[in-house]
Amino acid sequence: MVTFNLELNSKPNRLGKYVVFIRITQDRKSKRIKTSVALDSRAEWNPKKQEVRSTNLYHAVLNDTLRMELAKAEQTYREMKESGAVSPYSIKEKIKGLEKSDSFLEFARQHAQSIYVAGRIPYWKRWVGFCNKLEAYAKDSGMGDITFADLDLDFLKRYETYLRTRRNERNNERKLSPNTIYTQFKLFRTLTHEAEKMGRIKQNPFNVFSLSQEKTVRDKLTKEEIDKLLELKLVEGSVKWHSRNAFMFSYYCAGIRVGDLLHLRWLNIAPDGRLNYQMGKNHKPRDLVLVEQALDILRLYHTDSTLVTDYIFPFMPKDKPWSHALQLEDRDALPPEIKLKMDACVTSKTALINKTLKQLAADAGITIKLSMHISRHSFAKAAKMKGIDNLSVKELLAQSSVAVTERYMGDFDTDQNDAALRKVFDADSAEEALLKQLRALPAGELESLLKKLKGE
Repeated sequence: MVTFNLELNSKPNRLGKYVVFIRITQDRKSKRIKTSVALDSRAEWNPKKQEVRSTNLYHAVLNDTLRMELAKAEQTYREMKESGAVSPYSIKEKIKGLEKSDSFLEFARQHAQSIYVAGRIPYWKRWVGFCNKLEAYAKDSGMGDITFADLDLDFLKRYETYLRTRRNERNNERKLSPNTIYTQFKLFRTLTHEAEKMGRIKQNPFNVFSLSQEKTVRDKLTKEEIDKLLELKLVEGSVKWHSRNAFMFSYYCAGIRVGDLLHLRWLNIAPDGRLNYQMGKNHKPRDLVLVEQALDILRLYHTDSTLVTDYIFPFMPKDKPWSHALQLEDRDALPPEIKLKMDACVTSKTALINKTLKQLAADAGITIKLSMHISRHSFAKAAKMKGIDNLSVKELLAQSSVAVTERYMGDFDTDQNDAALRKVFDADSAEEALLKQLRALPAGELESLLKKLKGE
């Protein structure tokens, strides 16, 4: 009779962590197998239930991991028992041999799981999509599994051809776009480089394989279309009213992303009229002056009873497990299962706003498919129309490519950003206003005026 139990090591490892082991016992002889779970404190372990206590933020995911590893050990025992004698030592040696699986698919799944445990939910969702597509190819091609040995130039070309025939999950009438395929291969390349560093791949096929990305047309609103949107008569407090306010606030704040906007609280508004927050995408801190148009929108929502912990825009619920997480660092510390629910809520609210913006566009006679992200493109267009230089626009948008510029020129200071942001939304200068009047004059009158100015 062989028994399997989970137990916590009595001593910490060199990193100060307490590792959970699987103990395999037969005839009072035991062997222990190290699991992938390690805890900061022995107090986080429940020895009676053989599980991580709920005091650990990640207890649910860690316990799922332990159950999977324990089930794997028990399954290995059952398979070995059918073929003959078995002992705790032989089971341990067999499992140790399985730990370095030749399966690239298994390697990809483990990578996705590590990202989930780290709480990087949006990034994890990309990897789940990657794994699903790769598994579908393995099934449809009759391979069953994809091993490290399968990865060569021919495999990548065949997989590219397969992806070009795949249907879009959101719109089954369309195939995967070239840029979606490009993104899949970017993830693929990341994973093969990781495997190469670990010695799992000797010849990385991406050293000789390349895939180009197609340029996309970015929709944006003109100043006239922005005016049409602002001129719409909307019922105060309606979804349309809130959605337009959210879009315009993003526009006036250099295209703040919707995921960041939905999480904004009044504590992100400084007394000196500035917006301070961290971007969820890259954790970069943002410090922007609030132009008068943005302040006008804030005045629509602030009352005497408003608390600094309240959401600015009334889209996110106040009674969810993540509602107490006021700043990005607080949201980062949430358990993965809570982050997953929070991300689903953000996705749902974003879909609602974007659906409403499309209705507003139709009401205003705007032909493009309006969405929150178009506020970023529209801001960039407005900035360029005002003559703001490219580097300042990139800095205001907090685009990653500005890092290349910063190596040569250093960071832009907030004074420069403030001046650029104010210039985008400032009223026309006296000179610009005069030029507009002169351009409106008939040619004959303009010629007569110029003669008078010359004293002729």
